[in-house]
Formats: sequence, structure tokens, C-alpha cells
Amino acid sequence: MTNTTIGRLIALEGIDGSGKGTQAHLLVEALRRQGHEVEFFSFPAYRQTFTGRLIGTYLDGGLGDPRAIDSRLTALLYATDRFEMRESLRAALSAGHLVVCDRYVGSNLAHQVARAAPRRRPELRAFIETLEFDVFGLPRPDLVVLLDMPVRLAQARVLQKAARNYTHKKLDAAEADARHLKAAAAEYRHHAETDPARWCRVPTTSGRHERARDEIHADVLSTLRHLTMPSFAPLD
Repeated sequence: MTNTTIGRLIALEGIDGSGKGTQAHLLVEALRRQGHEVEFFSFPAYRQTFTGRLIGTYLDGGLGDPRAIDSRLTALLYATDRFEMRESLRAALSAGHLVVCDRYVGSNLAHQVARAAPRRRPELRAFIETLEFDVFGLPRPDLVVLLDMPVRLAQARVLQKAARNYTHKKLDAAEADARHLKAAAAEYRHHAETDPARWCRVPTTSGRHERARDEIHADVLSTLRHLTMPSFAPLD
């Protein structure tokens, strides 16, 4: 019998160092324990795609000063990385699986729009959404979970990370620019506020203190009520 169930795409978003990778893996494990078929994707796909490797070069400064490159071109670079993975995404969704993404189109919107002058930002938001969803035909996310973290804490967390395969620097071009990260965080919040049916904000701090990993994970699980699927089991 043909499977007519369409899966759901869940994207975890947030500025660099906000814990997206950790929370994405915790979410995948929890969903699999509940019996769901889950596929995991991480963007940029530095090791999997031709464009992912080029993005690593860009972030390491190998294409020149990243700040001097038009944000439409960098948006195209990140979107093309996802386009290379489009058929895998579509296949997982067509099989009725849950798809969890560590970064997705929301990252392109936040980081590339943040690089543009304020007067250009509405035009650039429309450019990126048209490029990703209409031109490249990427599936729209059913749920976007924003891990909201202050820039000062996010940068401190990035400095504690192990070496990355695309750069020898402790902070890549985006991570090192606190002004850019503040603008990207504001852009993320803009989308969470203007599209509350799709976006859910999960705070990662309480006052000046970082919240526990498992406490954040419980909040991430609670956002799944926004999905039009049978209810999920509570955290075990």
C-alpha cells in the first residue's frame, strides 16, 4: 500500500553558539524513542555538498572580506547548499518521516538580512524567500524553533567549541562580529513575532543565567504541539 502520509519539517534556529546542534540531537533522540521515523540534516552541509565546502572557504575568509560581498550573493550560496540536499529532504518528507534541521532557511534570512542596510531589509527578506521556496523549490518548514540567546553568552560558548572542519579560527567571520550577531538575533526575533503560527521562541537564559540543557529541551518538545500531527508523548 502506498504511504500517503506527508512528514513534517522542524528547523532549529538561533545565532552561533545558542545550542542548536545539542538541542537538535536531543530532539531527534526523543522523537525516535517515541517511535517516530526521523531524518536529521545540518546546514551548511560542509562535508556533504560542493557548495557547503565553498561556504566554509567563505567563512574562513578565503573568498575575500566576507563583509564586502553583496548579501544577495551570500544568500544564493547558502540556498544552493540546501538545494543540493533538496531531493533527500523531499524523499524523507514523502516517506512520512519527521525531518529535523540544525539551521534551515531561517538562518539565511537572519544572517544575510542582518548584513544589509535597514532600508534594504524588507526587499532582501522577499528575495531570500522567493529564492529558497519558489526558485529552488525547498519545502517550507512546519515548525521553526528559535533558541534565543544573548550575544555575549553565545560568543563565549563558541570559544569553548572543539575545532571545526572548515576553519582553524576560534571564531569564523560571522561569529567574531558581535554587531552582526546582534542584528541577526534581532532579525530572528522579527520572524518569531511576525509569524507566530510557524515560529516558536525558546529562551536559553533566565535573567543573567543560562538555563539547563534539559530544561531547554523540555521547552523544545513542548513546541511540537504546533504541528498538525497526533500528539507527542511527554518527555520521559
